[in-house]
Amino acid sequence: MKKVLLILSFVIAPHIVAQQEVKINIGNALVIKTIDISYEYYISEDSSVGISGLYNFEKKSSDFRYNEESMITPYFRHYFTANKTWNLFGEAFFGYSSGHNKVEVMNASTTYENILTVH
Repeated sequence: MKKVLLILSFVIAPHIVAQQEVKINIGNALVIKTIDISYEYYISEDSSVGISGLYNFEKKSSDFRYNEESMITPYFRHYFTANKTWNLFGEAFFGYSSGHNKVEVMNASTTYENILTVH
């Protein structure tokens, strides 16, 4: 998994120009076996649009995991600052996800129900 992420970042990095950004959440990939990749395109200095995708590789029986198996989140951001070292922004987004919700029934085994949500 680590090698795939490293190779992917070296393949994608040369194709990125100043008005586009590709982000990979390495923390999620290393700690909870979830890959989270985002693409952002800057429309102007003050706003951008993007899409984020999440896929969960963690087993359902794990102690800690996201409920979502997969999630797609398109978004729009408006930046309120022009500072190059940090940015303050507002974001409008919605997410479409699918996954499993853990359901425990008294005196019975743990089961999982399929969920499909729009946030």
